[in-house]
Amino acid sequence: MDRLRFPLICGVVFIHNQLKGDISISGQSLSIPDVPWYEAVINLFSYVIPCIAVPIFFIVSGYLFFKEGTFNEKLYLTKIKKRFWSLLIPYVLWNTLCLLIFIFVRIPALHGLFPNVSLEEVTLPKVLSGYWACEGNGFPFDFPLWYVRELILMVIISPLLYVVVKKMRVCFFIPIVICMFFSLCPKEFGFTLNACFFFSLGLYTRLFSHVIEYVERLNFIKYLYFLLIAADLYTVTLGLPVNHYIHLLVIFSGILTVFNYVFISVKKGKNGCLFKEEVFFIYASHGLFIAFLQKAVLKIMRPITEVEFLAIYFLVPILTITISIGMYGCMKRVTPKVLSILVGGR
Repeated sequence: MDRLRFPLICGVVFIHNQLKGDISISGQSLSIPDVPWYEAVINLFSYVIPCIAVPIFFIVSGYLFFKEGTFNEKLYLTKIKKRFWSLLIPYVLWNTLCLLIFIFVRIPALHGLFPNVSLEEVTLPKVLSGYWACEGNGFPFDFPLWYVRELILMVIISPLLYVVVKKMRVCFFIPIVICMFFSLCPKEFGFTLNACFFFSLGLYTRLFSHVIEYVERLNFIKYLYFLLIAADLYTVTLGLPVNHYIHLLVIFSGILTVFNYVFISVKKGKNGCLFKEEVFFIYASHGLFIAFLQKAVLKIMRPITEVEFLAIYFLVPILTITISIGMYGCMKRVTPKVLSILVGGR
């Protein structure tokens, strides 16, 4: 499972790096190219390919949470204590850090880079709500941490999920899939059916080992996945309504393709893992500065052509990941205890 983490977190960074539309820099609007081939490239690397990243993280989290294959009150309390330090504490600390940055950028000298941010926006109700879901967007201050927020909810209701999934098996997933296809997924209190579905899928995989054997035999699925990628890219670039259904098929086929590859690779003894320790730090930190970095690079390079914008599109996530890894390395040498708390002891 570890070999998946770094490629997937790179996908998450690309999701948060969509260089489209108009961007305001120092009070001036910068128009991003509006040509089909440019938009297609952005859609491919920020929407189509990385869309499987978060679902796979949920599946892996569900699988590892129930790794013992059994569940009881004592085990649940033990896991709750561990997740308090590995999920809740980092969640609060990173959001607090983001809040401090949010206030810091209101300094007049820096405000030009954030013209849409006003001092009047900082109120106690908004500060408190920002630790769960900011008004208007449903994300916490450190927006990538919505995943941790929902994972915390999954941990809380894990005893219920264990009982229901064990008894209902595949039948548990059918109504959720129907809701997903017909866009009937509620997002109240930070809870989504998508999180419940994929976390429970990890639980199901752990409870019923035949799933792994079945996925190992799906060698054909990668061909279907590549065809669906082409269909997904075509329909999303043209803005066709059918894209919603094709995109879900891409997610499902992509997940099967990835796990088919991983399970076969593990059997062959290929267990290498790149930047395993840094993954959570990259995940939690990149949301703090990727937008600022994108604007800074645009302001310095002043792109004009589509090719120049595209170069910046790929440069920003590479810089973001490199900076995060660099910060992790520095903190590991200088303040290892603080780093350990920030990453939940990972």
